[in-house]
Amino acid sequence: MNKKLLKKIAKIIIVASCFAVAIIVCPIISLILPIWFVLGLIDVLRNRPIDGLLLKRYFLGNGLLTFILSPFNLLCDLICYKNRKVYNLDDYPEAWKEEIKEVIQIFDENKAKIMADLDNRMADKKRGMIFYKWYNRNYNNSITEFNKQFRYIKTIGVSVFSPNQSTSWHFGPLRLSLRILYNLLPVDSKKAYIKTMGKEHYWKNQPFFSFDDTLFHRSVNETEHLRYCAFIDIIRPSPMPSVINSLAISLGFIMQKVRGIFYKHWDLLS
Repeated sequence: MNKKLLKKIAKIIIVASCFAVAIIVCPIISLILPIWFVLGLIDVLRNRPIDGLLLKRYFLGNGLLTFILSPFNLLCDLICYKNRKVYNLDDYPEAWKEEIKEVIQIFDENKAKIMADLDNRMADKKRGMIFYKWYNRNYNNSITEFNKQFRYIKTIGVSVFSPNQSTSWHFGPLRLSLRILYNLLPVDSKKAYIKTMGKEHYWKNQPFFSFDDTLFHRSVNETEHLRYCAFIDIIRPSPMPSVINSLAISLGFIMQKVRGIFYKHWDLLS
């Protein structure tokens, strides 16, 4: 029996054991779990295409946290406007759009400085990430314009891929916000893209891409160049923005403590 199969079996046993212990300690969980599973199924079936890899990663792999948070994420869907899954800039309400344009302009005006700074920090690292802002807390003062307290934007940063580096297929955890990506230096190649919902978005065609990152996705850089991509998390458009904002602030206190867990496969450069 090979190591890969043993690892899968061990993971299934661990997850099943945790559920079994939870049911023994608190029998009411046996009533909650079927409901939780149905909510998770509703959540994961938003993806396309639906296949074995998607379901395995969601329930037993790196999507397990997204599965656990599925009741909260589905609640967010109820208090926000319709989830388009993939967004153009014009899909955002005007107030959201103004903040997005402002931050993108700051990136455009400072991209040479940002890329030079990241080049110095990357060295032999495979994938690096720098945060200017994370859930409203400022982490880096090199671009002071990012220190502004935006109403809708909560996180600002840049990720860097070395040549021929890509992520695995994965899910973001929370649907309280949407992810905006902006490629600072698009390479004229179809080997640099992000893929979700069964479609590739090529950076050479459009440097802007926004989506619900709780969807199954993968970022690819199979070129011989560094890939610099700004990322922005903005709260979802909602008829009750103050409620969403309050939830984001509350979650921010928790997220500050666990930032490293979400980015354990990255070198944090800030």
